[in-house]
Amino acid sequence: NPYLGRRYMLITSRGCPFACSFCSNNELHRTYGFEHGKHLRRHSPQRIIDELVDAKKRYGITSIWFVDDIFMSDMQWLREFAPLYIRHVGLPFYCLGHPSFINQENAKLLADMNCILVQVGLQTSNAKLRREVLKRYETNEQAEKSIRLLRDQGMQVILDFIFGLPGETEESVLESIIAYSRWDISYVSMYTISYYPFTDIITSALKATLSPAEKSLLE
Repeated sequence: NPYLGRRYMLITSRGCPFACSFCSNNELHRTYGFEHGKHLRRHSPQRIIDELVDAKKRYGITSIWFVDDIFMSDMQWLREFAPLYIRHVGLPFYCLGHPSFINQENAKLLADMNCILVQVGLQTSNAKLRREVLKRYETNEQAEKSIRLLRDQGMQVILDFIFGLPGETEESVLESIIAYSRWDISYVSMYTISYYPFTDIITSALKATLSPAEKSLLE
């Protein structure tokens, strides 16, 4: 269990290729004028290995949590990192993933590296809410496929779910419950929506509650 023992938290990168409407990256992209993916920065594989080797010796760590927004967003980096991790570190770990970035190759690499669990962001199975409110464009088919790839390699999968989205209905919640129950996931990580300042989801929330005349002022 990656939650047990002396867990070491580490981030190998800064930034995210996406600007989902509910996330702080939504405002960061707009404020700093980031083009798609151009602001991602990542330490070299050897730099991360050196830190982990030192942490093993210094603190006796027994597991690792990679807290990157999307740990497997750079395949070339992961290809270089994996053999170094296997050779010099080898500890069980878990990380955060995204359906658009999980494929057969990196699922196998993660398993070989001793990844135990991947937490996958999806937030809702309702495609309309995900696309129009959250500004997320992956499909349920991609999500189900990514879960299957990870599970086939023996990893546990946590799938995120956010309650209280603008435009949410009892039917959309039930749709997600049914979908999540059908998919081969280990756990569901449940949240209620939080509104970060200046993010686009605030506009969606206002439009869901205002009168037609008031909504026109937001156009």
